Amino acid sequence: EVLLDEEISESQRRYVEIILRESKKLRDLIDEILTFSEIEEDKFSPIVSEIDLVEKLREIINMKTEEASAKGLKIIFLNKVGTNDIVIGDSLSLVKIFEQLISNAIKFTEKGKIEVAIAEKKEEENSILYYFYIKDTGIGIEKDQIDKIFEPFYQLDPILTRRFGGLGLGLTLVKRLIEYMGGHIWIDSTPGQGTTYNFTLKFKKPS
Repeated sequence: EVLLDEEISESQRRYVEIILRESKKLRDLIDEILTFSEIEEDKFSPIVSEIDLVEKLREIINMKTEEASAKGLKIIFLNKVGTNDIVIGDSLSLVKIFEQLISNAIKFTEKGKIEVAIAEKKEEENSILYYFYIKDTGIGIEKDQIDKIFEPFYQLDPILTRRFGGLGLGLTLVKRLIEYMGGHIWIDSTPGQGTTYNFTLKFKKPS
């Protein structure tokens, strides 16, 4: 990244940007594999802290905005519960879940928008269960493949794999992390119209 601050030619700058982009993809893949291995071997240790939920989601969306804008896509954030809660939970897992699902939405959407929403919440004595969704206007998923996409290393289609890349671990990891956070995930999708990732997450209330 230091090279981008130096006086270099436009072609050199493009090469540096490509290297940085591909390096990040590699780091993300390694992180996916390591986290997945920890969960499978029951060695995963969540780091629990206070989270400003709305602010954290805005941060994640801001990080993905450039990626979406490069494809002419908009990311819209909707807070349908109308509150800005401080909760106790695993911030790192929260980030991984939303980053992966938003990245998936961007990857498989060529035009339109992506909605990221806090849709509902249910308060219990010591915890709050939130219902979120991430909705895209992308290529959609065939009905007989919806359950399969959570299987490790499953790829929807060899042609799509060559085009979009990935190991097929991202959604498996998302499902595992969501379950670790006391929630579950389900998908609504129409081929040619888009996909909605629905999921719940449970957080503790601050004492």
